[in-house]
Amino acid sequence: DAEQQEARRQASRHLASVASLKVDQLTGWRGERLSDAIVLMHNPGFADDRAIARLMQGDAQARAAIREFFRSLVDQYGYEDVMLVNARGDILPGLGNRLQALPTGTRPLLEQAWRSRQAVLSDPLEDQAGGAPPRMSLIAPLLADGQPQGAVILVIDARRALFPLLEAWPVYSRSAEILLVRQLGDELLYLSPLRHRPGGASAPLHIPLSRTDVPAVRAALGQRGILEGPDYRDTPVIAAALPVPGSSWLLIAKMDSGELHRETWQRLLQKTG
Repeated sequence: DAEQQEARRQASRHLASVASLKVDQLTGWRGERLSDAIVLMHNPGFADDRAIARLMQGDAQARAAIREFFRSLVDQYGYEDVMLVNARGDILPGLGNRLQALPTGTRPLLEQAWRSRQAVLSDPLEDQAGGAPPRMSLIAPLLADGQPQGAVILVIDARRALFPLLEAWPVYSRSAEILLVRQLGDELLYLSPLRHRPGGASAPLHIPLSRTDVPAVRAALGQRGILEGPDYRDTPVIAAALPVPGSSWLLIAKMDSGELHRETWQRLLQKTG
C-alpha cells in the first residue's frame, strides 16, 4: 500500500546515503594509507641505491637508524608492525619486528608491487594459523634501476584501523549492517565482521556466485543501486551496493525487510490509536 511504499522509498534513500558516506570514508582511509607508503618509497633512506645496499648487507648503523624509524611509525601512526624484506621476500632481522612472519596473502602482492612499481594495499585477511586479528599489508616497493631490491611492509590491524569505520551507523537500527565484500574466483568473499553471525569476525564467509538471489552476489556481478533478497542468513533484506574506488571492494549497506515492516506497522498504529 502507499504507506509501505513510502517507507520503502525512505529506507532506500537512507541506505543509499549511508553507502555513499561510507564509500567516501573508505576511499579517504585508503588514500591516507597509500600516501604513507609513497612517502616511504621516496624516503632518502630507501630511495638511494647505496642506502638500500647497506641495509640489505647488514650494515649495523643503517639498521639501527631504520629500527628507530620503524618504531616511530608504529608509535605515531598506529601500525601494528613495520617490516623490511629483501628481493626474495625474506624479512630482514634485527629491526625490532613484533611479528615473525608475513601476514597472510602478502607474498603474492610483493610481486604485484614490484611489477607495477606502485604501493599496494591488501585485503583484511585472517591469519591462516588462526588466533590472530585480521591483518592488512601495505607494501611500499623498493627498486633500483627498475629492479626489485626489497620492500617496506606496514602491517595494519583491521579490527582497530578499518572495521570501526564500517560498524558506525548514523542512526539506531536493530538490523542495519555495513559489509565489505569482493569477488574471489567463483565466490563472494566477506571481508568484514558479520553483525548477525556468531564468530563472524573470526570465520571468513564465502558464498558461491551462483547464489544470484543474494544482493551482495548480484552487486559483485555488476548490479548497483537498491537490491532486495536474502542475505548471508537467508533473511530478506533491502540493500544499497557501491564499489570502493581504486579497489576490488564492494560496500553493502543493508537492513532487514522485517524491520522496515515493523516500523511501518508501528506508524500505522500511532495514526489510528
